[in-house]
Amino acid sequence: MHLSAHQSTWNHGRTGIWFVGARGSVATTATLGLAAIASGLSAPTGCVTAQAPLDDVALPAFADLVVGGHDISDTPLGKKAEQLVEAGMIPYRLLEAVRPQLDAVDADIRPGYDAAHRTGSQAAAAEALAADIVDF
Repeated sequence: MHLSAHQSTWNHGRTGIWFVGARGSVATTATLGLAAIASGLSAPTGCVTAQAPLDDVALPAFADLVVGGHDISDTPLGKKAEQLVEAGMIPYRLLEAVRPQLDAVDADIRPGYDAAHRTGSQAAAAEALAADIVDF
């Protein structure tokens, strides 16, 4: 059976991607790109799993992927993406087209561990971070 990047026989629900540094440049670009591909605004150019021989493997569809993560930054994903637009990394039209998806992901990003502002033990912090991932 041949499956496109937008079709899948995968039926286990949604699959999560958890970024440590979820509001950083790499995670913001990946989240925006995923939203653009899942929305049909961009082709999955460069996505190895969308090319032969993996294009017929039953993997989750792009629309079945959900993003979450931790970050110590409180700069919203939309603002970080605007900075990437200004740097010439992302087309403005693409940002505006997927801004609602970025805002939805941003609302679920959890505070990361910041040693400079920590309270409690490192073990407690690790347990809290692990609980966030399990909850996700």
